[in-house]
Amino acid sequence: MVESMKNAANGYWANANDFTYNAAGAAISMQFGNGRWESTVFNSRLQPTQIALGSTNTATDLLKLNYTYNTTGNADNNGNLLSQTITVPTVGSNNGFVAVQSYGYDELNRLKDATEIVTPTGGSSSQSWKQEFSYS
Repeated sequence: MVESMKNAANGYWANANDFTYNAAGAAISMQFGNGRWESTVFNSRLQPTQIALGSTNTATDLLKLNYTYNTTGNADNNGNLLSQTITVPTVGSNNGFVAVQSYGYDELNRLKDATEIVTPTGGSSSQSWKQEFSYS
């Protein structure tokens, strides 16, 4: 459990509890003080492939972050993050979206470019930003 004291009158407040760990000792789930749950899925190299926020243990209904380290169908994972997919659900009148951030690297494994494509729920995909890096 992780606790902190709000003030002397209110005592301690639980910031996180109910931790669950995998065989390697990495935290795979925990409950926050607001009752929400964070869960993490790891690949065989202990790289996170999904981090999610949910209303129950292992749920992904509030936020989901998926990570890829190798190209589809290939075993070319050199540790570089190739993409991050951010899934935000529709909540009330706030429309959800899916944002895919892709990362490119040069021959020295330095970040070369990053691009984000956003698809609003029920909408069309569009590039929201792109950043290019150069080294001298």
